[in-house]
Amino acid sequence: MGIYKLSQVRNRLDIRLIDLFVRQNRSNEWLTIADCAAWVFQTNDPSVYHRKYTQNKLTSMIGNLGTVVNATTAFDTKYVATEQSGYVYRLKDASKIKAGSRDSLAAQIDKAYCEVSSPMSCQDVEY
Repeated sequence: MGIYKLSQVRNRLDIRLIDLFVRQNRSNEWLTIADCAAWVFQTNDPSVYHRKYTQNKLTSMIGNLGTVVNATTAFDTKYVATEQSGYVYRLKDASKIKAGSRDSLAAQIDKAYCEVSSPMSCQDVEY
């Protein structure tokens, strides 16, 4: 299942969120919810609603630990303790993505993160 075809992707805002990681964040930097919300909603000062929407969407795409969704997600998350403690996000292991590949970045992501250590393939995974 393609990263743009996840069941959580329902509108243009969700597509913009994936675009942020796939097309905009080429160096695979860790992004905060504020960074993501600012990009998705095209604003320099994301509101509480913008942040909450973005956080809920990322949380649904990442899934809970130990679930099929979490095992097959292309996103990585970690907690950072700063002035505004919270989670940061990026794509998993960027070494799986080849700079000179003929495949698009989205296609490479689909191939790299759908290889689960179970008999299921990405097409079988219900998101």
